[in-house]
Amino acid sequence: MQQIDIKSIRKLRFPAGNILQIGAVYKGVERAFAKDNLFTLFAVPVLLPDNEIEWKTPLSGTITRFDLLNTNEQTELERILIDQVQQIMDLAENDAQLQEKIKKWIEIPRKEEDIYRVDQRAVLTRWGFIDETAVKGKGEISYLLKTKKYLLYIQARYEDHSPVPNIEIAYTYKGRSESIITDDEGNGIISGIAEGESLEVSATHNDEEQSKGFKVFEDTSCKLIFPKKQDMRFQVHYADSEEVAANEKFTVNYLEDVCETISDQEGRFQLKNVKVGLLISIVHSKNWKLNPDEVTCESTKQEYSISLTIPPPIVFKKKIRIYYELTNEPLQGAKVLVKIGEKKEEHISDEEGFITLQSENEPLSENILLDIKAKKPSGGRISFFHQFFRKKK
Repeated sequence: MQQIDIKSIRKLRFPAGNILQIGAVYKGVERAFAKDNLFTLFAVPVLLPDNEIEWKTPLSGTITRFDLLNTNEQTELERILIDQVQQIMDLAENDAQLQEKIKKWIEIPRKEEDIYRVDQRAVLTRWGFIDETAVKGKGEISYLLKTKKYLLYIQARYEDHSPVPNIEIAYTYKGRSESIITDDEGNGIISGIAEGESLEVSATHNDEEQSKGFKVFEDTSCKLIFPKKQDMRFQVHYADSEEVAANEKFTVNYLEDVCETISDQEGRFQLKNVKVGLLISIVHSKNWKLNPDEVTCESTKQEYSISLTIPPPIVFKKKIRIYYELTNEPLQGAKVLVKIGEKKEEHISDEEGFITLQSENEPLSENILLDIKAKKPSGGRISFFHQFFRKKK
C-alpha cells in the first residue's frame, strides 16, 4: 500500500461519529463496494496525531494529483471519476441511507487537493468529512455528476477539401492552454467540454493561421480551412537546344513577394511554400525571352519547364578611312594597329582605305588609338576620318 498524502482535518467534522472510528467506516466501504474493486475510489485513512490523516491506496502505479494533469488528462479523469461514482451509486440503489452518505462523503474532495489518478483510476482523499466554513470547491464532484459534457470535432482541411494531417491544434479552455494533433485524415477531438463553456481553437500551417471561438451547448464540429501550398521546381533550357541554362539569374514575382534566384548547374531553381492557384511571374536578369514567363502553381504538378531565348547580339561598328591628306586618295593595304581600351587589334585597309571595327553588345569606345604603318608620297601626311553606325546581324 502506497502513501498518497498527509492532510490536516483540524477544521473538518466527521459526521459518521467519533474520528477514531474512521478505520471501521472504511472497512464498511470496502465490504459494500468490493465489486470490481470500486472501493478503491476512497483512499485508505490512517489516523495520525495532531489531527492529521495519512491517506493511502492499495493501487499500484504513479500517483498524480488532478491539477497536475493536462486538460485532456483531466477530462479523462473526470470521466473515470463520474463512472466510478455512478457505479457505486448503482450498487447502493436499494439503500437510500447509504446513497445519502455517499453524497456527503464526496462533498469535500476538491479537484486541486483531493482527486488523484492512480493506475488509471480516480482516488479521493478527505472523503467522509464536512467543512462547515468552506465554500470554494464544495460539491465539485456532485457538480461533475450533474454537468453535461460535450465533444468538439476538429476538421483541418485545405481549400480543395483534402485533409491537413498531423498538425497541432491549440486551444484554450478554462484559462488553460492545451493542444491536440490531427490524425492522418486531418481530424481531432477535444472532449469533456462542459455545457455553456467557451473555447478558442487555433492552428498555424504553411505560415497561415486560422482560429475560431465557440460557446458549447452540444457536440459541435469545427472546420479550419487552410490554403494549400507546395514547392515549385523549375528547369530552364535554352530555346532550340537541349542545353540547360545554368547560372542564369531570374527575378520571381508572386503576390507582394519578389525574390531573385540563380539556376544551378542543371538549370534548376526552386520556390518554396507557394500557394496553389497563385500566378508566378518570372523575368530574366537581361530581359531575355522566357516561354512561359508566367506559371500558375498547380496541386498536381511540381516541376515546370521553361525555355530561355538568347537574343541575337547587337553589333556596333565603326568605319575608319585612311587617306593621303594632300590628295585625299585612299591608303590601300596600310597596316593599322588599333587599341580600344586594353584590347588590341590589327587591321589592313581595303581598296577604299577603310578599316572596320566592330563589337557585340558593347558600344565601341570613342577613345580609339591608331598606329598606322604605310608608304606615303614625299611631303604627304596621313590623316583619317571615321563614321559610326549601329546594326543588328
